[in-house]
Amino acid sequence: MSLHTKLVLAFLLLAVVPLTGIAIYSYSSSIEVFRNAVKAESSALAEDMGGRMRSVRSDLASRMEQLGRFPFRQLMAMRGDKLDVQSSPLMAELMAAIGDCAAVESHDPKPAGAHARRRTVGPGGPGRPGARAFA
Repeated sequence: MSLHTKLVLAFLLLAVVPLTGIAIYSYSSSIEVFRNAVKAESSALAEDMGGRMRSVRSDLASRMEQLGRFPFRQLMAMRGDKLDVQSSPLMAELMAAIGDCAAVESHDPKPAGAHARRRTVGPGGPGRPGARAFA
């Protein structure tokens, strides 16, 4: 065996092989640490979302129970009359029971000529050059 071959083998055995072992060990331990961190974070997020869902479910159940006690039969009986949303105490009670989502929409068509205003938003702000119109 020549000196050149012996030097190459010595270099491989003394430098490259240990360095490769250290790199593989470092990579596998980093992957394990990363997986544990992802698992802990996802568990924390899932627990947080579970708490939020319990809160929403509880709020929804209490609102449904509150609406279940509402006298809808009286409201339906008043339907034949001109039911004024502003002056009817029963409608005011319903709006209060529904909460933030309470909104009454008119079923009358828009008067002629009443068009929705278009908003323009661009890089410089509303009405600036480069603005695009959105309905």
